Amino acid sequence: MERADVRHLAFGRGPHFCRGAPLARPEGAVAFTAVLDRFPAIELEDPRPAWGGNTTVRARRSLPVRL
Repeated sequence: MERADVRHLAFGRGPHFCRGAPLARPEGAVAFTAVLDRFPAIELEDPRPAWGGNTTVRARRSLPVRL
């Protein structure tokens, strides 16, 4: 099942906007940069990993990678 092209809402909007978002964004950038620097050949094992979650939260069940 494919989703329509919608805006990303990971940190919410309006009165429900995540107060930690301004800190989480640079922390995420540092973490992803460190992983990519450490494992430059990292790649997905399956180009279409399985989705899990429920009707409220859409998330990956897992994200297997090859290092």
